[in-house]
Amino acid sequence: MIPLFVYGTLRPAVDLPRIRHLVARLRPIGAGRVPGRLVYLGSYPGAVVDPASGGFILGDVVELADETILADIDAYEEFDPQRPQAGEYLRRMRSVEVADGRRLDCWIYELQEVPSHAVAIAGGDYIAWLATRPAK
Repeated sequence: MIPLFVYGTLRPAVDLPRIRHLVARLRPIGAGRVPGRLVYLGSYPGAVVDPASGGFILGDVVELADETILADIDAYEEFDPQRPQAGEYLRRMRSVEVADGRRLDCWIYELQEVPSHAVAIAGGDYIAWLATRPAK
């Protein structure tokens, strides 16, 4: 099974009740990172993979527990493999550096376009960034 790199709401530590059933079907491999930047879109983040950015997107590398979960995650991310350009994200294969030094080819959902209202997530770690935001 091909691994998936998750950097936002699918990270187990985020623990969103409405997607807990999806996250429960992801088996952790380890922390990972890809070159690029992370932006906040109002209620979730988006990844812009870019080796020239000088920064990293931090997240988790997970393995899909079964074949059907990729379709379920595609639906959650509103990605249609039959019409990949139609949604906000593209699912692409990228090389991810895992904390133990290995590089794994992983699926990642990348923003097709960064909207003008996007806010940079300093440090590229959605969980750490959420912890520093004032309570609403």
